[in-house]
Amino acid sequence: MSMENLFAKIDRIAGGSKAGLIVPAEGLAHPKTKRAFAWITGLLAFELVLGVGAVVFAVIIARAGEPVPFAVWMRTVVVLGMTATLFYFFWRSTKGYYWGYQRLRLFAQIFR
Repeated sequence: MSMENLFAKIDRIAGGSKAGLIVPAEGLAHPKTKRAFAWITGLLAFELVLGVGAVVFAVIIARAGEPVPFAVWMRTVVVLGMTATLFYFFWRSTKGYYWGYQRLRLFAQIFR
């Protein structure tokens, strides 16, 4: 199975009935859209660095012999999982998939 087939299946699950709806190219080329995508890229990169930093910090504490509660490990995994999901939604948004943009906005409202 090619990667695009895999992504199409994921898109169908994540996007539902609007999985195939694509925004016109001029909408993606609009300066406001590009500026918004640049901001989102920066925010997601910051969130990724923060999440990885939390995992590294927990590992350092654990290797020093201090107990790290299960809740800390669970939270770091959940934050990194959410970040990966947001990256996928964002990536599909930049390809013009309207559902990716919808999911990105929805998750941004939920996580706020």
